[in-house]
Amino acid sequence: MPVNSNLVVAFFLISSILFGGSECLDVSGPCRILPVEGQFNATEYMGTWYEIKRYENADQPNGDCVTARYTLNASVMEVTVENTMKLLPSQQTLVARGRAVLASATSGEAKLKVRFDSTPANVPDSDYWVLGTNYQHYAVVWSCRPNGDDSSESAWVLSRNPVLDQSAETLVDSIVSTYLQPESLRVTKQGEEFCSNASLVKVSSVLVIVALAMLKKV
Repeated sequence: MPVNSNLVVAFFLISSILFGGSECLDVSGPCRILPVEGQFNATEYMGTWYEIKRYENADQPNGDCVTARYTLNASVMEVTVENTMKLLPSQQTLVARGRAVLASATSGEAKLKVRFDSTPANVPDSDYWVLGTNYQHYAVVWSCRPNGDDSSESAWVLSRNPVLDQSAETLVDSIVSTYLQPESLRVTKQGEEFCSNASLVKVSSVLVIVALAMLKKV
């Protein structure tokens, strides 16, 4: 199956920043100024995150099993970003790579600027604001782009594991209900049931059985 280049561009941030603004919610008025995590520890934030929820968009149909992997280059204080997702049920994998830097090297705020390799030259960097994280279990990320007199928002709930730790649910729910629109968040499928190659084998086996049954009827 050929890779749809539009899906690759749209698939950002997710994740991560999955995530640039194509997974968005249209909002009346200019971009809001939301509070973010203070004294952000970029080193602790590095590693792999699993997307638990996101604002849905038409450009990412069947996009699940989304992960974001961040690697810090301390010498230049730049983060390498690698987002992946699978198109279910085919298990086709799409990868988006880019870089992120702190919007301000001195403020200590969890505000980053992200740019993906596939982003057109005339498109500005995407905001990546961490509204809250404990580094070990969860992160709630928000992004916004001007859209004329209005704006377009993106949001993601991330977890260190395919399933959000129960101890983090109350904190995440509080951030989401205060600053986001919970009803607009779409649950991302994660776990072996959907994301492993075994699930693809299971689907293929079912198709074979159906095909054989149809042949017997002919």
